Amino acid sequence: MDILLIERDPSQRVSIAEHMCRFGHRVTLTSSMTEAQELLSFVRTKAECPSAVLIGEDLLGRRSADFRSELAVRFPDLGCVPVRHDIDLDWLRCWLEQMEVRQTHSARCYLNILFVEPDTQVRREV
Repeated sequence: MDILLIERDPSQRVSIAEHMCRFGHRVTLTSSMTEAQELLSFVRTKAECPSAVLIGEDLLGRRSADFRSELAVRFPDLGCVPVRHDIDLDWLRCWLEQMEVRQTHSARCYLNILFVEPDTQVRREV
């Protein structure tokens, strides 16, 4: 899972990133909302978008709400998680894994398939 981590505190940022990387997640680190917005300005497709955005507790507030609203419009399936300083990193890892399962299931539910078959009976069966 690709994760964008926005955390001002360098030690907290590194600690969370190391924990997530140990479980196979790819983490992009940013230290501010501005830096994250600049980074996300290069994202053009849904496939390039991170699976989740983790936002440090000290960055939450009105600006964070605006940022999350903007992301919700651009990337409706993107999960945003406020990260408190006393968060249990194993809980966070489990939450992200559950979100990954939901996204995979969601992707399966919205497949558009064009089936071309001249035989009427075969088309009905399929």
